[in-house]
Amino acid sequence: MIDSERFKLLYGPYVPPRCGLGDKLPCEYRGREVTVKGMTDAPIQWPCTRRNRNASPILCGDLIRAVRTESEMSVAYHWGVAAATVWKWRRALNVAPMTNGSRRLRIEYAAETLTPEVRAKAREAMHSEEVKAKLSALRKGRRQHPNTTAAFREMAKRPKSEEWKRGQSERSRKMWENPEAYDLPPRRHWTDEEIALLGTDTDRAIANVLGLPINVVKNKRDRLGISLLAQRWKEHEIVLLGTASDSELARKLGKSSSAIWRKREQLGIPTFLTRWTDEEIALIGTASDPEVARKLGRTASCVQSKREQLGIPAFFVRWTRSEIALLGTDTDQNIAQLLGRTQMAVKVHRNKLRIPAYC
Repeated sequence: MIDSERFKLLYGPYVPPRCGLGDKLPCEYRGREVTVKGMTDAPIQWPCTRRNRNASPILCGDLIRAVRTESEMSVAYHWGVAAATVWKWRRALNVAPMTNGSRRLRIEYAAETLTPEVRAKAREAMHSEEVKAKLSALRKGRRQHPNTTAAFREMAKRPKSEEWKRGQSERSRKMWENPEAYDLPPRRHWTDEEIALLGTDTDRAIANVLGLPINVVKNKRDRLGISLLAQRWKEHEIVLLGTASDSELARKLGKSSSAIWRKREQLGIPTFLTRWTDEEIALIGTASDPEVARKLGRTASCVQSKREQLGIPAFFVRWTRSEIALLGTDTDQNIAQLLGRTQMAVKVHRNKLRIPAYC
């Protein structure tokens, strides 16, 4: 790079302030007004003061604009000062190390120094095991900057192309085939005897026998398409579907109710419906739904559904005058024990009649 490009000013021209010898000018570096004692002998002449008989430019006017925008090298050349002086001026003005002029200079220098040969050597060095080990050691134990974490999360949300998905799949396949090369635990080699055990018992039991994590056993069984023993259906079990309620068959066959329901729905077998006899229907509404359900051996929801289907009103125990007279004469708990009702029933009926609680 030639000197005219190296010391080029991007945002000129820069004109010195009008002043004379003995005038006062504010200096941003010194933080006060200083006396003008002459002009510098530099490509851009500038008002200066004297320090140990040396000319020291006063940081004011267009010089402030140059320090904020131009490169350190160009300011030092045109104002006839050292690079360390420009650095002090930047620090006094709170200027970032990389200005537009410095950025332009670095880009143009990179084009000259980073030749294709140098870039090729750098890429080759970056893939060496020694450099990889150093970079890995630097990253380990270091907490990522919040901005880096946010950028990675934002990037993960972006839609991925098919090419990117194929690349990820290819890398995962290579890692699976040779995990030791990626510092991963070695791949387990299953024997025929171990594979024969899969599905003969629960995954947890097989994992305890083989001394493996349960997820390893489950993943291997799923990849081979082996179903659990509890999930396998025999002919005499399939014949029983729909002949009783799912919960009853679950207790009889040693399976879950959801497994019974899923298999029955898969085969299109309708649910088992227990017919109601005239004697059972006559009991509906004569007591509470849970009490009738206990007598009939059904669920309370089943009794409630049948009662609502037949339009039978719910059973309510009527309050006698003598029972109502007791409300508020003692605590709700004691009254409930005396009448054989629940404490909530006593409290609700007392509030309904606006009888104050016993104190």
